[in-house]
Parts: sequence; structure tokens; C-alpha cells
Amino acid sequence: MNDKYEMLWRPTFELRASIAWLVGVFVSTYILRHTTLPTGPFYYMIGIGLLMTFINLAQGLKHLTLKHSLQGKPLTFINEKQLKRIAKRLHNEVWLGYGFIWGHQQAQRVYEINKRMRADLFGSQKKRDSQMGSHWIHGVEPHESPIKIPLKHLEGHTIIFGTTGAGKTRLFDTLITQAVLRCEPVIVVDPKGDTDLRIAVQRACIIASRPDAFVHFHPAFASMSYSIDPLKNWNRPTEIASRIATLIKSEAGMDPFVSFSWMALNNIANGLILVYGKPNLITLRRYIEGGVETLLRQTFEVHFKRTMKDWETRIEPYLTRYKATQSTENTIKAYYAFYLKYFTDKYSSSEIEGLMSMYTHNRDHFSKMVASLLPVLNMLTSGPLRNLLSPASTNEESTSDIATNPKTDSSRMIENNQVVYMGLDALSDATISGAIGSIILADLTSVAGDRYNNNSSTRVNVFIDEASEVLNDSMIQMLNKGRGAGYLLTVATQSFSDFVAATGNADKARQVIANANNLITLRVKDGETQKFVTETFGKTVITQIMETQNTNAIGADRDPTNWSGGYGERRIEAEGELFPPDLLGSLPNLEYMGSVSGGKIIKGRIPILTSKINPTLNDMKWLKDRDRAAV
Repeated sequence: MNDKYEMLWRPTFELRASIAWLVGVFVSTYILRHTTLPTGPFYYMIGIGLLMTFINLAQGLKHLTLKHSLQGKPLTFINEKQLKRIAKRLHNEVWLGYGFIWGHQQAQRVYEINKRMRADLFGSQKKRDSQMGSHWIHGVEPHESPIKIPLKHLEGHTIIFGTTGAGKTRLFDTLITQAVLRCEPVIVVDPKGDTDLRIAVQRACIIASRPDAFVHFHPAFASMSYSIDPLKNWNRPTEIASRIATLIKSEAGMDPFVSFSWMALNNIANGLILVYGKPNLITLRRYIEGGVETLLRQTFEVHFKRTMKDWETRIEPYLTRYKATQSTENTIKAYYAFYLKYFTDKYSSSEIEGLMSMYTHNRDHFSKMVASLLPVLNMLTSGPLRNLLSPASTNEESTSDIATNPKTDSSRMIENNQVVYMGLDALSDATISGAIGSIILADLTSVAGDRYNNNSSTRVNVFIDEASEVLNDSMIQMLNKGRGAGYLLTVATQSFSDFVAATGNADKARQVIANANNLITLRVKDGETQKFVTETFGKTVITQIMETQNTNAIGADRDPTNWSGGYGERRIEAEGELFPPDLLGSLPNLEYMGSVSGGKIIKGRIPILTSKINPTLNDMKWLKDRDRAAV
């Protein structure tokens, strides 16, 4: 049983008591000066009265301060210099604004408020109507301090919930700027392409005196974007086919069309790796659509050259027999016959045999089986994406303006500590946006695997806004295993239901969120999200006062004195919510609840970073250099 019980939301009786004691002091002083009564008792009375006046005054002011704090805190603004000073004082920590630890005491105060008429505590109706959210939630604790979380704890990843306008961008702004100031690689994936978030990322680079570290990618601003090759990094060639095949919409887990498409992609990718060292999206599409004759012939020649010095002389009889000069088909027949004669036993090639099976496959049947793959490749290689996602095509450098833009990839972003903003333009085309985000996240996952295998410990900060738009198996794998590769993922979405819709069921959505050790929620209106979040906060014990009244009038009709009555109070304790779910829908903008560092519950508010720095894309140095060269 908790012996201490506060009845805070009541009139401030201590001030009334201090006034009464002070009146007693004045009366005692008057009597002492204007009468001839013995002075000793009055001196004692004055001393005791002054002491009780100050004690009650102090208690009353403390009570008034607490009640006044229910008005909430005003918005806090900091500039870039203040943020740099804060970041400089941090020692392997992350600053999350201002707030306090939320515990039993705060839960009890919320319970007491919910029992009362809030109008009596929070002032006029007009003032309340002008406010967004319930500011009294943060005000149940008048004393706050800077909230700092060890960076080590963020390696368990962070999930952020928040409805539109609740403050996700401002929270990202604070976290991203600190990561850039730490001179760590930062990758921001923004499906919507929010201009405010892009400005925040670019401004962070300027604040950290790293403007050249900023990398911009946005399909709607192709001439102002870096080219990013999402197929550049892989540990096994099969990853390339898997990366693209996962983008194919499929109802069943073992869809034969998806499996066939994966096989075709894998065969072509293996051939391109043998001939050119790497594939890209354009060449994959070319050979899926147009057939593999040219690639198969090149693969034969590369394999022959690697394994037989005089192959050109020894193959001449086969070329003559099959009349190779008349058509590519005849040349392939000659090459294949030569391969079967000299190479199948000791120098067989899986690349040749895979491509040969495709070459001999019925063309009409092949077209039907890859019908679901072609739209995916078309999406990723059409318009500006042709060069944005496939820089430096195998033997064909594009002549468009974008070909002169700088190039990067996931591995280079991390090695060069780049700060990357990827706007995917989901508002214009959600399907293409989702495909781009998924394939880039798959590339990041591949790099994570390589870093894990090589015990790389450099921190990589990955921020994903509107994560449900790009959620795929690669992102789940990155959440699950990215910690060992030094990845710190911060994933934001509007509600738990977004993850349910993206994954197909609630259990898998919970599995996604279970991979994150830290959970921060701003205002959310979805009831399922509110319930899910507060479940992670746990329960507490709430003290309740039960009042009882009774009367007994048995025999009062014969003897009026037999009437009796009684009144009593009983104090009980019952299990209750540490934080009521419905209050998550009433949080003001920029205020949040969080479960961090292994279950520590915090209530915080985010400052707004103000700055005179308002960068545009034209401020990028590489763009200025290119334009200057063009002039």
C-alpha cells in the first residue's frame, strides 16, 4: 500500500491557512503593543504564527505552481548555434527535447484530473478552444529537463507514430541534424518528397559545415539529382534477381510466375556479370524484352577465351559447318556444339547453360510467364528513371543531361559519410515510388550484410518517413539484423494500421515493430494504434477513494431516536493504465510519449529549430559547377 496520497486538484487551502495565521500574528502584535497583558504568550504566538504562515505559504505556492502548470508549456524555439552547443555537450547521446520520466505519480494525477470537471482547472473555454490538443497532459509534472538517450540504445532502432501535422518532420529535423553534426552517414528515405524535410537535411549539412556531403535524389527533379545504382552492391548474384522479383505483386507465396521471372532475371544477371562485371536495370529489361541472343553469344566468347587459348582457331570448323556467317542463330548453334564437345566435362558454365535454356524456351510461353515482371522493369527504367537508377549503361553512356550528374550507391554513401535525401514523389505516382524505395532499401540491406560479415562498426543513420509505403522483406530484414552492421533505423508512420495494410495482417505488423527497442508516439487518432502503444507502456497501481454513506431507520416509526446514519471513506488500490490510450489522441503538436532504453517511459516535447538558412537545390556546389561549365 502506498502511504502517500495526493489530492492536488482542489482549492489551495494552504493559502487560506497562511492568511489566517498571518491575521493571528497581526492580532497578537496589536494586543502586545496596546494592552498590559503578559507578553510571553504573545511572543510565542507571534513566532508560531510566522512559522506556520511561511510553511503554509510555501506549500500553497507549490500547489498553485502545480495547478498553473496544467496550462502547459509554450512552444520552444532554438537556433542552429544553440543546437550545436547542445550537440557538443552530448557524450554518445541523443537529445530528444525537454520532458520528464512518466511514472506512477503522473498516472495518479491524470486519474484525479479525469474525475473532475476540467473547466475548473484549465481556465476559460475560449482559451481552451484556441489550443491544439490537451496541454495539461504535459503539465501534470511542472519540472522538466533535457531528455538524453544513449546512442547505444538507439542501435535497437526506433519506431515513430504520428498523425499528419503532429510533428514527425520536426522530430526528424532534430535527430538528423545531430547525426550530421556527428559526421556520420545519414540516409533519409521520404516517399512523399516533403520539401520541409529536404530543406532540413540540406540545412543540417550547412550547419555542420558539410554542404558538399548533401546528396539529393528526386524523380521530379532529375537534372538536380544524383544517379543512384540500386544494383551496384551484392554479395551473391542471386540477390539481384531477388531484389527485383520481390516487387512483383503476387497473391500466393510460391507464385510460379514470380519464380519463373526470378529464374530469368538470375540467368541474365549471371551472364551480364560474366561479360561486363555488373548488370543494371536497363540491360536486364533489354534482354527480358528482346531476347538473350546477343548476351548468350558474348557469354560463350568470354568463357571460351578464359578457358581455351586457341579457341578461335579450333572453333572454325564448327562455324563453317553451321554456316555461322549467315545469322546469329547459326553462330549460337556452332558455339553450343563447340561447348558440348570441349567444355561440359571440365569447364562447364552455369551462365551459359542458364542462358541457353532461356534461348531455347518457347518464346510465346516465355512472354506469358514474365508478363508480371515487365511492368516492374518498365517502371524503373522509363523517363528520367532510366538514367537516375541505371547510370553508365553497360556499353552505352546516355547522352542526356542527367548522364553528367554525379553518381553514388549505397556503399559509397556510407564510405564517404554522405548525407542523402531521397524524395520518391509518392503523391505523383505511388506505385513507382514504392518500387524505387523497395529496391533501394534492398540495396542497403545487402550492404548491411557485407558490413556485418566484415565486422564494420561505423554507425549508419537511416531515416524512413511514411515507412508503410516502402515496407518490404528487405526493410524487415534490416530492422531484424541491421544492428550488427551498425545501422540505426528510425522509422515513421501515421498509425499501426498502416503496417497492417502493408504486411497483410496484424501479427506480421507486430513482428515488424517488435524489432525496434524504442517507440515514440506523437498525436495519433487511430484507436488500434493508441491501444497498441499504451500496451507497451505497461500498467500501474492507481489509488482510489471510495466514499460510503448509510442510514438506518428501523423502528423509527415507534421511537424516533432509533434513526442512525454513517459516512465513511475507504482507500483502495487497483491496477490501471500507466497512460490512458485516449490521451494519445489529445497530445498537442510537437509533444510525444515514448518507451525508450529498454522500457523507460518518457513524456517529452520537441523544440522547433529556427534558422535564417533556407537552402535551395540550386545551392548545391556540383550543380553550380555543371551550370558554369555549360555556360
